[in-house]
Amino acid sequence: MSYDFFRIVFYPASEFFVVIESLICANGHTREHHYRHFLGRWTSMGTPAPELHSALTIDLQRNVQRVLESAQGEVGYAFKKNVPDCNVWTSVSVFSTFLRISALLIERTWVGLPLSREETWIKATTGYMTDVAKAANAIRAWPKALRPLVAPMLAEVQSLKNNRDHVTKAMKPLIRQQFSSSNKEKGDRVAGGELFAWIIQRYKGAVTPERIARDELMATFSSLYTVTATLSQTLFDLAARPEYLGPLREELAGVLVEDPGLVQKVSLIKLKKMDSFIKESQRMNPLGLSESFLLGSLPSSPLIMHDFSNYDAGRDGPKGAQAIYGRHYSIWGNRGGPQSCSQLLSCDSQ
Repeated sequence: MSYDFFRIVFYPASEFFVVIESLICANGHTREHHYRHFLGRWTSMGTPAPELHSALTIDLQRNVQRVLESAQGEVGYAFKKNVPDCNVWTSVSVFSTFLRISALLIERTWVGLPLSREETWIKATTGYMTDVAKAANAIRAWPKALRPLVAPMLAEVQSLKNNRDHVTKAMKPLIRQQFSSSNKEKGDRVAGGELFAWIIQRYKGAVTPERIARDELMATFSSLYTVTATLSQTLFDLAARPEYLGPLREELAGVLVEDPGLVQKVSLIKLKKMDSFIKESQRMNPLGLSESFLLGSLPSSPLIMHDFSNYDAGRDGPKGAQAIYGRHYSIWGNRGGPQSCSQLLSCDSQ
């Protein structure tokens, strides 16, 4: 099956983990997928950002506890600002509510206070996340030969540019503040903004608002959608399975007794039941197509399948193709996935 700029191959579920293993060995790149899928020439998604990659894979990994402190400092404000008191039955849009809550938490660690709470900033960053897909779809509707002429004039692309321009403008005072001696001496851990400081330190050339804005928006795009979708789906699964609420609350309460105050990095490791529930929710509701699972990474070499029911064993999956699998529970069940919630929640957490 071909769709505009890539080929789609539907693989049987039995080959899922074979493809995952092949992708790891083939060194597939998410960045390449983003560039092609979201037409990075016009949206900037998937463009090379080595400084951002280093900040996320090195600095963030070394300072998880500090990021946790910043994010937890924003939780109370985020929920109070976006979740009504609900003294009576109240209709709440789950995804849009979690989108704003996630934006506050993520931007607290990215740019810090007070910018992370400004309404215009929240609208620009959340708007960019939704505009990327809209712009890519609008551009894709035109023939490839006409896209260089038409794309800059499309309303969706203009909206994307407006949000990016707002973020770029907001970066200028932050850059000046970051390089001021008073800010270096201050070392404020409460206001947040750790990721902004780390990525600036990684730049080898000139630090421009445009570069910072591009990296900030690319990172926000990926993290904001992932966090929002995961929280939303987990909440739906909890509502559908209320019998798990008690064990999950008991586990969290026990961990908070052992580690009073802010949740520590070591505390997350102890939340085995919660970890299992969220993994099951993600496994059965992956961030892919509505009725299938789209493997996002593009392989740099052909994938070799091992067990086709009606095809020759060892048949190659075409280079650059997107692998899709059915995700209905009747296909997956509990085969090959993480330990099921019912199994883990019925035993003691060791």
